[in-house]
Amino acid sequence: MKILVLKKVRVKKVHRKPMKRKFEKHLFARVITSTVAGQVIDNIVFMTLAFAGVLPAGAIITMVIGGTLIETLYEVIFYPATRAFIKRLKA
Repeated sequence: MKILVLKKVRVKKVHRKPMKRKFEKHLFARVITSTVAGQVIDNIVFMTLAFAGVLPAGAIITMVIGGTLIETLYEVIFYPATRAFIKRLKA
């Protein structure tokens, strides 16, 4: 479990630094891209560990894609709250 957490932290650090520089003024693009990248990796790891050997590969792939879409939709819906929170932190 500790290895998975460390990998997630490393992926976020490697992914977010270039994104932050590239999309400095485009917070929405940065937030959504970061969410998609993180959730794809997270869902692949979790779904594979949880369901490999129990469900067919096609079902696992469908769950990875579906989970990523739902989590991205959630982020889009709550983006105004995220933006307000970030502005409050920067103030």
